[in-house]
Amino acid sequence: MEDVKDEKKYLKRQSEEFQKAVDTQKDLLNRPGELSGKMAEVKIVLDMLQGHSLDKREENYPFRAPNIATIMPDQADQYIQTLVESFDAEDHSITFDEVANLLINIQQSFLTVLSGLPGTGKTSSIMRLSAAQHLSSNSGCFLNVPVARGWVSSRDFVGFNNSLKGVFQPAKTGIYQFLRQGQQKDSGSDKFLRMILLDEANLSPIEHYWSEFLAMSDKEGRDRPLDTGISGDERYLPVAKNIRFIATINNDNTTEPLSPRLCDRVPVISMGSPYIESSSEQIASLSLDGAIGYDLLEQWFGISDNSDFSTPSLIETFCEKMQEKEVGLGAEIHISPRKKNAMTAYCEKAEKYINPTLAIDFALSQHALPLINGHGQDFRKRLEGLESWAKSNNLVRTANLLQDILKAGEMYVDSYSFF
Repeated sequence: MEDVKDEKKYLKRQSEEFQKAVDTQKDLLNRPGELSGKMAEVKIVLDMLQGHSLDKREENYPFRAPNIATIMPDQADQYIQTLVESFDAEDHSITFDEVANLLINIQQSFLTVLSGLPGTGKTSSIMRLSAAQHLSSNSGCFLNVPVARGWVSSRDFVGFNNSLKGVFQPAKTGIYQFLRQGQQKDSGSDKFLRMILLDEANLSPIEHYWSEFLAMSDKEGRDRPLDTGISGDERYLPVAKNIRFIATINNDNTTEPLSPRLCDRVPVISMGSPYIESSSEQIASLSLDGAIGYDLLEQWFGISDNSDFSTPSLIETFCEKMQEKEVGLGAEIHISPRKKNAMTAYCEKAEKYINPTLAIDFALSQHALPLINGHGQDFRKRLEGLESWAKSNNLVRTANLLQDILKAGEMYVDSYSFF
């Protein structure tokens, strides 16, 4: 009997508590202003329990535009000479031809690779070039990214979609923020060349962490946006047409080799090559007090539209010799139509500023030679033939690089590679 009485008291208390809860909710429903506040409190608690971010601030990455030059160069030659003198003022020796070569490659290629031993001026050349162009990091037009060992995907390079928190988590490289700046309307970010330097780029495999950008190296894929995976209008991140990547690499047992797939899409400039006297005439420079617009750089150094410029005969012959199928010459070195087109586009612009033979020399040394990879005495004969032919046609850089490859092959049991 006592148990029944206790149960009755318990049920009565429960009924009273339920009634109070019902009365409270009725009272809350009669006051809509407080209802919205209560719902917000419940949502915050649920978000915290589910691990969602409580920081809902709108992304805002303002672009710092550089100063615009008040006096524009009359022609590209004057602009190149101005940059040469800026290097000289920093006690960094560089020729007119080398500066022209850098400008053309950067403008025409989504990624430009600078290769060489430590101390050959790879990183410093790009830092000084951007400063001379008034496109330094202080202006929002230059980003220096030190590549770390162990990067395996774009999440290390750009960032990743944190599905637990419902936000995009940028990598500490600053790439995501740099690209978002290009979306700011009326900021002027599309009016200037914007460069991203990948310092020591092959400490990790470039094709892995840069894989989402690799397809953009082709004209057909240049407008492809990055898929961040986040929901809403901000999911797709466009890569503006004025963005360029520049990579510096070393070639030793601490670094990763460049794949044939990557080498087929980018020029590889060899730094530290023997000094070659500039053949270009010296012209008057000017005092550059600001940046030159992207459209003008594209007009001077970019790829021409609907061009009827034909591939130089020396390039055609060299490519034929690389691909020659003959017993006793080892494996052929394939040159894709993409590579031929790149060399042709380069020569069309380079011949306006430097000696035509030197332009061909630069094109072959940067586009064709990086594809060399073979072994055996027969393959050596192919390279010796190419070196002899290059020397006889006054292609000094190409001949010197082939000599270096042949010398290195002697030490590595007839294994020959550009890198």
